Amino acid sequence: MSMHTEQWLLFIDADCEIKAEVLDFLASQMRHSEKKSIWAGLYENPKKTSYLQRVHNLIANRWVLNSFQEKSLKPKYFLGGAFLIYSQTQMTVFLDYFSELKFWGAEDKQLAFWCQQAGYEVILSESFKVIHHTSNSWAHFIKRAWLHGKNDPFFLKEKIKFINPLDYLIWIQKLEKSDWHLVPAMALHFLIQKGAKLIHSIHLKSN
Repeated sequence: MSMHTEQWLLFIDADCEIKAEVLDFLASQMRHSEKKSIWAGLYENPKKTSYLQRVHNLIANRWVLNSFQEKSLKPKYFLGGAFLIYSQTQMTVFLDYFSELKFWGAEDKQLAFWCQQAGYEVILSESFKVIHHTSNSWAHFIKRAWLHGKNDPFFLKEKIKFINPLDYLIWIQKLEKSDWHLVPAMALHFLIQKGAKLIHSIHLKSN
């Protein structure tokens, strides 16, 4: 990573697909963007979308859209599945040490925190969408929700806003009628997160 010579770096997860028109859009923005900016977007469902894929992408998108800050009108977080960043030395140091092993399931929160501590500004655009082919496995869904909750104490310590019960209720209220069948999995995701957070907090206190 530290040996690269490119001016801009585009990161895309292995389970994400980017369209040609999105690449054209990003290329046009690079000419006018500030050097300390991160371009980020949202997840789009594949044409043949499973139940769990729809739930996961919905929660991920809502989490980012819900993080807009009143003063700056900029989002606090961005999705780790795809983002474009100006490749300054300070940023490459962060990325060299960035590990999904420690905060898997919450690694995008960790990276967003590091970036903003370094003075980077997140620019969210709905023109920057990637098709997210996330796992159809219930085991993967449950594990990711568990790790989001387990890592919650770390982010609270760093004063990073996390998802709360009201967020889920607001998201459910905004659902189209055609998506109401997603509510059970969304509720399960929330309960797993809260259970993991409680158990991990008790464990930390006991030590």
